[in-house]
Amino acid sequence: MKVERTQDYPVAADELVRIMTDKDFFIARFAMSNIDNYHFDAFDQQGDELVIRVRREVSLRPGNVPVFARKFIGNSYQMVQEFIWTETQRQPYHARYRFSVGNAPVSVTGAIRIEDVDGKARQHIVVDVSSNVPLVGNKIAALVAEKVDSGLDSDYRGTMRYLQQAGHTG
Repeated sequence: MKVERTQDYPVAADELVRIMTDKDFFIARFAMSNIDNYHFDAFDQQGDELVIRVRREVSLRPGNVPVFARKFIGNSYQMVQEFIWTETQRQPYHARYRFSVGNAPVSVTGAIRIEDVDGKARQHIVVDVSSNVPLVGNKIAALVAEKVDSGLDSDYRGTMRYLQQAGHTG
């Protein structure tokens, strides 16, 4: 399953990338969402790439996971998000994205591209979600794709709020 979207921001592309590759941005965004149970596994230059990897524990409320997925996901899980920025010096800026949900048998990978359009940043995101579990794999992938889609909405709103609070109103 593919989740794809294009989002515009009220800052230039180089400024958006500078913000999105700053550890203080992640710390502020977690604080805005009242998330305090996270850990940076990586936030550094590794060769030609900037690697950002964040791990956190997530607890689920009963009823938030359909019955068919409970045995794979459980009531809590460790979520790992990884951004591998392969181009941060010139446009178009690029990053690869990986995401894991505990031991769930699902693969979540994607790509981010950021560039200026009329002097403002445009971010294009493509995320592929797949699972190779017989019988319920497509259902699990669809469930995770739905969460990815709503997560991208939430991240966009949060980033826009962060930009506004930082004085970047466009």
